[in-house]
Amino acid sequence: MNLKRIILLLIRLCLKTVVAIVMVFASSLTIQARPHLLLDASDGTVLLHQQAFDRWYPASLTKMMTAYIVFEAIKSGEITMKSPVRVSKYARKKPPSKMGLPVGTILNFENALKIILVKSANDIAVSIAESLSGSEQAFALRMNATAARLGMINSNFVNPHGLHDPLQYTTARDIGLLAMAIYRDYPQYTYMLRIPELQFAKRRLKSFNRMLGRYDGADGIKTGYICAAGFNIAASASRSGRRLIAIVLGAKNPHERGIETARLLDAGFDETYGQPTGPVETLEPYGTERDVANDLTDQICDRSKPKIRETRKQRKARLKAIAAKREAENALYFTPPLPVKPVQIVLGDAFGPSPTGIEVVNGNAPPPYIPIPIRRPDYQLAKIDGALLSQDTDLRGTIPLPKPRPQVSQ
Repeated sequence: MNLKRIILLLIRLCLKTVVAIVMVFASSLTIQARPHLLLDASDGTVLLHQQAFDRWYPASLTKMMTAYIVFEAIKSGEITMKSPVRVSKYARKKPPSKMGLPVGTILNFENALKIILVKSANDIAVSIAESLSGSEQAFALRMNATAARLGMINSNFVNPHGLHDPLQYTTARDIGLLAMAIYRDYPQYTYMLRIPELQFAKRRLKSFNRMLGRYDGADGIKTGYICAAGFNIAASASRSGRRLIAIVLGAKNPHERGIETARLLDAGFDETYGQPTGPVETLEPYGTERDVANDLTDQICDRSKPKIRETRKQRKARLKAIAAKREAENALYFTPPLPVKPVQIVLGDAFGPSPTGIEVVNGNAPPPYIPIPIRRPDYQLAKIDGALLSQDTDLRGTIPLPKPRPQVSQ
């Protein structure tokens, strides 16, 4: 290849890169039309907001409330981090994301919390609820009482995991209040919110929060996704001692969710957000979609839409263009993630008090009770009319009378 051709290729590559970056920068000046909120975590000042009171399905952001209630129970002495969590048959049946541990498995609350906040396992969220409150329904009552106390006036919870239920909803404003409460009330536990990866036996469980390790200062907290809600996130980032919390609801995919969140946080740290609107607690309700939640299933998960008619070459070119745009967007906001050492989690190791009376032996599930078989007693023989016979009598025309088995002590 001659020098002239090399120079032309380099010029063409540079032009493509410049055009892509200009397009991305132009689009970064505005946030997409969906619920979002940007808070200064020190005092709750609202820096940016849009559709903050629109009713929305929280998806796995629900697990933030589940964790908050566990933190409260530890503070009150109801449980400790070492108290047992037991996987029930009901919990194990929950759909993914999940751990899939056998029924009866025991783990402690600390490891269970790490699993729901990093892996977002629905079966473990139910196990936490049952182990603390006795049932999912009782735990939901506790969730709603806590929400009311925190001022989350537009939220309702019916489960601890966030799998879709029309009766489970929230708003960007309420999720912002919850995120602030976690950092304000229980800073000693926020290390769990920034764990990028767990190690369980041979399994590596990566966080769905792609802000961690990629966005400057990102240090928490939780993502969520169901078809009806789209891709949600509550994200925290700290720079120079200042923490901001960004809430984005209803993104179309994980990439868009990350870019929108980064744009919000950048606006906050660069102070290009305009005039703050005061504390989030005093933000006046607004909007026309406060009573019915948007269901994005048709937009996010509709498989019935006709496929794009294109040749293999056209499809390859389209996907290449999408990848190039995403790469250019990522270059504006993120750095490549560095290797991380996963946090180890184990089963068992449970010794603390249990409000629901979970039994443990040496920190693990007790062995199942297996009755010892007892020899069946000899039969006594009798005629049809009930008259008893001796054992050496001809058996023809007789009926054996069974004796009851002896009682087996447990």
